Amino acid sequence: MSQKLREILGTYRIGGGDFLFPSPSDISKPVTVQAFDSFHRKAIAQLGLQNEGYSLHSYRRTFITKLYDKGISTRTIMEITGHKSMSSLQRYIDADPSKVRKAIDEI
Repeated sequence: MSQKLREILGTYRIGGGDFLFPSPSDISKPVTVQAFDSFHRKAIAQLGLQNEGYSLHSYRRTFITKLYDKGISTRTIMEITGHKSMSSLQRYIDADPSKVRKAIDEI
């Protein structure tokens, strides 16, 4: 997490509790992954995107792809994301069709 984001989030607490994302039923406990996933699925459905393949994991894929597209080394990305092998990381990096076309046009 960036230092700037850490500072901003350090001052943010719902109802003065200890958690950035507290449980809706008890702010003294963190929200569970299951509750957050349920909220996410409902929001995606309200947007009419339930058949588009969005999940909580989509954000991880997008984050990794954006790092890669900005030229961040795969070794650094692995350190940030906790991937242990290059093959597991590569599954997260989406190929940009325009970059594929440009690479082919270079030949």
